Amino acid sequence: MAENRNPDTVDIDLMDSLEIARSINREDTKVAAAVSQVLPDVARAIDLAAEALRSGGRLGYFGAGTSGKIAILDATDCPQTFGIDENLIQSFIAGGDECIRASVNGAEDNAELAVKDLETFNAGAGDVVVGISASGNPAYVVSVLAEARRRGAKTVAVTSNPQAKFKPYADVFINPLVGSEAIDGSSRMKSGSAQKMILNMISTGAMIRLGKTYENLMIDVNVSNEKLYRRALDMIERITGVNRGVAEKCLLAADKNVKTACVMAAMNCLPAEAERLLAQNDGSLRKVIQQGGAMIRLGKTYENLMIDVNVSNEKLYRRALDMIERITGVNRGVAEKCLLAADKNVKTACVMAAMNCLPAEAERLLAQNDGSLRKVIQQGKENV
Repeated sequence: MAENRNPDTVDIDLMDSLEIARSINREDTKVAAAVSQVLPDVARAIDLAAEALRSGGRLGYFGAGTSGKIAILDATDCPQTFGIDENLIQSFIAGGDECIRASVNGAEDNAELAVKDLETFNAGAGDVVVGISASGNPAYVVSVLAEARRRGAKTVAVTSNPQAKFKPYADVFINPLVGSEAIDGSSRMKSGSAQKMILNMISTGAMIRLGKTYENLMIDVNVSNEKLYRRALDMIERITGVNRGVAEKCLLAADKNVKTACVMAAMNCLPAEAERLLAQNDGSLRKVIQQGGAMIRLGKTYENLMIDVNVSNEKLYRRALDMIERITGVNRGVAEKCLLAADKNVKTACVMAAMNCLPAEAERLLAQNDGSLRKVIQQGKENV
């Protein structure tokens, strides 16, 4: 248990400053090792959080003292980092916001405060409630998990105490055995570090599962300052391979939404089409990019142009004409004549314009070449 006396630091008051730092550091090295032993439980908590958030639920952190402050730190960082609504991950500290900077006597032992905070969060089925406490014994966190479970929410407990009182109310019990603190009873040290690591993993893991990253890039970051604006442009360039000018043009057209801008750059499409593709793929940029690669292999693109686009409105009609002109070199009038004759099928219209043929012949040539416009045009050049 975290609050037993540590025999390795009983003489810490006789040490000089360097020895004190080394002694505390030796204890800190035990934290990551302890957390590594509970990763399967952390993974279960990630899955619960991701499923709740995907289904319209929320994640709520509840703690007293240091644990509550760590909860606040993790929750309040998520909207900026991952571009989520601030209500999706909420945090509560026993005694309220005044306990962030000062202690309120008896707050951690007050079950009524727990029920009040849980009512403010309005926990219910579909939500996940996480209780955080070094000992797992204060009435506040015990009552939070007990009441949350009664309301139908999934519950997670994070503690350094294997005999924690809130254990029976936890669907997932995360118990890193960090050992006694360097200073007896100072659970803000190793226990606090373990809590910070675990909450980082739960929130970040859930965001990753929800498609909030591409590889290890923060593609849903809220672009709210100059530094993040430059980072956004860097990500678009890195992910899609476009130059800085194209990246900036896409970012601005996407209202500074990095993920949408990446799809626009990769698929050469407008914001609405990019958003539609993301929605079809559960918001996952990787899935859209992979789907784009599959579309290329299936002949659904020409260079980086979406030639199999459904020409369903005036904006897409103009884009279709632009593509026919660009690919075949014909003028606007010829492009429009071919597009209308091809029943607005851009690929067929391109073959008609490039090969000077009728729709039926264009479709036959495409069928002979596995639907690849590039193959048809290359074949045409070879026959000239």
